Amino acid sequence: MEENKKVKIILTGAVNYKSEITLNTAASILHLCSVTPEGKNDTKTFPPELQQGEKISLGEYVHKHQPTTYPEKIIAIAAYQQEIKGHETFSPEDIRPLFKDIGEVPPKNFSRDFWNAVSNSWIAKDDSGSFYVANLGFKALKSSFSEKEGIKKHKFRKRKKKNSSAGSKSTEK
Repeated sequence: MEENKKVKIILTGAVNYKSEITLNTAASILHLCSVTPEGKNDTKTFPPELQQGEKISLGEYVHKHQPTTYPEKIIAIAAYQQEIKGHETFSPEDIRPLFKDIGEVPPKNFSRDFWNAVSNSWIAKDDSGSFYVANLGFKALKSSFSEKEGIKKHKFRKRKKKNSSAGSKSTEK
């Protein structure tokens, strides 16, 4: 059984501690280490919705957050990659193929929808050129996108109609 498997733990600092403990005990210690000074869990270390040892699929994770637009679905997929899979960063090419894993057709204009998520400050670019889910992205995700803070409405220009009578001017005097 995995629960009875022993692991070595060494803690150093003001107090030093060295021992062999079970995986469950090690997970509990790591969970305690993920608590911020304010008493909140650091969700980037342990997603609060999962108990130790529990698994969640990409589809479950995405559908739980109820995204309705493609930029919202992109955020949910990217957050899964960060929170559950432990990938710190991603590229647009990492996200696009995962739409089929949630039973969705990727957006026809993926680049536009990805950049809409970036312009809403849900996704940010780091110094290396990779992307990560920003704090506003996690906030929107946790509220199931009910808080519309930071969302920009994109206005598209209407195309000018071609004037079909432009070439047929009459020359009446």
